[in-house]
Amino acid sequence: YVSDGTVAGTRLLADLDHGEAWSNPQWFTSFDGFVYFVADGLLWRTAGLPGDVVEVPVPATADRVIEGIGAGAALFVWQVSLLDSAPRLLTSADPMTGFTELDRGGLAIDGVSTDLIRRGEVHEIKEAMDKSLQDGMQTFDQALYRLYKEGKCELEEVLRKADSRDGLALKIRLSEGAEGEHDPYADVF
Repeated sequence: YVSDGTVAGTRLLADLDHGEAWSNPQWFTSFDGFVYFVADGLLWRTAGLPGDVVEVPVPATADRVIEGIGAGAALFVWQVSLLDSAPRLLTSADPMTGFTELDRGGLAIDGVSTDLIRRGEVHEIKEAMDKSLQDGMQTFDQALYRLYKEGKCELEEVLRKADSRDGLALKIRLSEGAEGEHDPYADVF
């Protein structure tokens, strides 16, 4: 339904599930001049004409359901599997032409990251990962820090490859300044 706030100005936008059943529309997300949403497990978008919506083709299998959507520079679709624990994150700058699965490098995506994706705040995921101590959650710089502390990589090598050279250098300096004391980053990295 759409409404101008009055009974007379309220009308059916689209009947996605013809009949008496409820299609349960959710996760309304604005992207590229259209509104995207999920109803009955399918991705839909407004079609530009009042009252028109079209189904957006999303790569899927019978065991995968859409668990959320969000938008930033692209539209993101979060799918979970009913058969295994391998969720996937799909992205597209032009959803009507197809999606690409993002490589998460085998890292788990927690509930906080899922919520950030749904809200279109994908740029916040790295910071959330940086603060997370969940199993499997770490940033690239945290992995480099650990490799350096374990003596598997030289300082210049990890700094050269870091996402944030200055940030990683500061963390290393602070941890080495704590000689003889507890490493303040041992539990975080």
